[in-house]
Amino acid sequence: MISGKSSRIHEFVRFAVVGAASALFGWILLYLLVSVAGLYYLIAFALSFLIMNAIAYLTVGSYAFRSTGVSDHAGLFRYYAISLASLGCNGVALAILVERLGLNYLVAAAALAVANAPVNFILHRRLTYRIGARLETQVSEKPLRVVVVTHYYPAHGGGIESIAGRIGTELAARHGIAIDWYASDCDAAPEACAVNVVPVAAWNGIERRTGLPYPLWRPTALCKLSRGIAHADVVQIHDFAYFGSLLAAILAKVHRVPLLLTQHSGAIRPGNKILAVLYSASEQTVGRCVFAAASVVACVSETTRAHFERRLGSRPKFVTIWNGLDVGALHAADLQTRRGLRVGYGLAQDTPIVLFAGRLIRKKGIEIVRGVATAAPNVRFLIAGRGPIDPNSWGLPNVRVLGQVAATRMVELYHLADLLLLPSYCEGFPLVVQEALACGTAVLSTDEVADACPPVADLIHHCPVPCDDDPQPWIAALRRALSDRTWLTSRDARAQRARQTWSWERCAQEYFNVIRQVARRPAAKPAA
Repeated sequence: MISGKSSRIHEFVRFAVVGAASALFGWILLYLLVSVAGLYYLIAFALSFLIMNAIAYLTVGSYAFRSTGVSDHAGLFRYYAISLASLGCNGVALAILVERLGLNYLVAAAALAVANAPVNFILHRRLTYRIGARLETQVSEKPLRVVVVTHYYPAHGGGIESIAGRIGTELAARHGIAIDWYASDCDAAPEACAVNVVPVAAWNGIERRTGLPYPLWRPTALCKLSRGIAHADVVQIHDFAYFGSLLAAILAKVHRVPLLLTQHSGAIRPGNKILAVLYSASEQTVGRCVFAAASVVACVSETTRAHFERRLGSRPKFVTIWNGLDVGALHAADLQTRRGLRVGYGLAQDTPIVLFAGRLIRKKGIEIVRGVATAAPNVRFLIAGRGPIDPNSWGLPNVRVLGQVAATRMVELYHLADLLLLPSYCEGFPLVVQEALACGTAVLSTDEVADACPPVADLIHHCPVPCDDDPQPWIAALRRALSDRTWLTSRDARAQRARQTWSWERCAQEYFNVIRQVARRPAAKPAA
């Protein structure tokens, strides 16, 4: 945190920068009004003074006095009252300097601008923007404001954006934090949401052409995001490498707003060698800068934390915060319920059912699922999700593609399935794994996923992280898993362990503690 004296010095420097820029504009305008338009210099000075201060008012509040609780319009009257009083004094002083002492009017105006800078700084800081003595009363009334940045909104179907939305909603509902959520406008923004959603214009051509979910924000996003961050107490970005995250990290540095980085993904495996090289290079370049700029790095799993500590060095700023879980909606179903769901979905009672849930991209292991389904014709595969790869094109009769599935239907799929198959790489700790375990569903995934959350590692059957799309290890692992009837039917025990390990209440509390620690002003006091 910045000390009070250092903070005032920074405020004065920023105030002086805005004042110098405004004064330069005012002098140019004054010259044009006097020398070109032929106005009397005192009348021209008054006009240029008012216009110059109008421009300054638009920038001083968001740039110089960022800790103000005054809105754009609330301090306008006080600002012009001070400006008009200053105008009167400056008019008299200007007349004396020009008429009595014979100074050039531009030189005299410049001298007055320099002399008035400290006086105006003190008056505007105390009276217009109410910084200082009156700030303490505002702190208790104004909630902390957090700008959250993700690459997409949850409608896109990814886990990161769904988790980010839930964290923001919990912080708003449980701790009264004002959340402004910026993300690409490629998909519909959430409606009836507890947070303020701010879609930004973006180009999503990279994903359409390559399957890599990497939207590029258009230039208009810069101004929109900058305005939001200027009034924020904390900026939270999800995964450092996305374009929006990088932009937000830069703007947080410019506006001197604390940065909270939530890192979901770890290493990119060599399944895509070009992508692996690019990602590794980004870790060592922009990644180092973003991680260094962050006040706290919250990793969602132990594997993610271990990866970046190895790459960038262990630092006190690293913490692990498990994603939460909606324990009220996720629970194990009894046998009768499961049979009823299978009837409703037209599925045989005695056929093993394997569920895949996630983006239909290579990183999630969808090509491995294809090989496993081909080798296991007696197993029914349900695929929930969307993406550039279309499993309908496989022509496999034992594969049903469900598309994007709502959260309530996902619970039904967890209940009716015997096993969740997720042969993905570069994961933190996938939300679908948490949800499946909370519903008692068996999980077959990677060593990486099992190691991500040590408290439940023994609940997950796992294979080595795939380096290519070879399905053979997974075919063998699936056969072993489906033959272990004791493990498959231990649904109640799995669900109980998951519910004891994760909750959104605990997740939100840990994030609130971090935000309160790094915020540039104290949190609002809870209502009595």
